[in-house]
Amino acid sequence: MDFLALILGLSVIFGGYMGYVRKGSTISFATGWFIGVFYVASAFIRSSNVIKSLHYAMLASALLMLGSVPRAIAGKKPVPVILSVVSTLTLFKYVSEYRSYA
Repeated sequence: MDFLALILGLSVIFGGYMGYVRKGSTISFATGWFIGVFYVASAFIRSSNVIKSLHYAMLASALLMLGSVPRAIAGKKPVPVILSVVSTLTLFKYVSEYRSYA
């Protein structure tokens, strides 16, 4: 099991839920669940299918990065900046891991 993907997935799901509770943002709720489910699925299928697991993790990291980097640049608020850094670092981690298997 990939604990990094599991922690990221649960954190993103929780963050989407909190965005909905605090601001009423259904976009935060939907995207948090969508991206979080990819991370969680990646964590659970890691032992049976490493390549598919890495694909899910790379997709989730890329989607999170594409959504958070423009907001981080525009708003300079801490949450989008943290999401941008974390998603970029995890994308590089999963891509490098994928290259070692491919």
